[in-house]
Amino acid sequence: MSVPPLAPTGLPDSIFLTYPVVHHPAPTREALTARAGKVFDLVRNGQLTPRIGGRYALSDAARAHADLASRRTTGKLLLIP
Repeated sequence: MSVPPLAPTGLPDSIFLTYPVVHHPAPTREALTARAGKVFDLVRNGQLTPRIGGRYALSDAARAHADLASRRTTGKLLLIP
């Protein structure tokens, strides 16, 4: 069974079509490494404090993913080996 093509112009005005745009803020690996280094320096110097929302054993990765997907967490989740 084939699906007929969708004509965006035929949709009601209450429906909005969007698409994701991903820009490459770091054009090279070297630029990415330099920018990441600056972020880690800020963390190391106490100027930036990441919010850790939970720590999970690596064996509990499925539970961490479920908690994240269900929006039961805030901040970053860490998987501890």
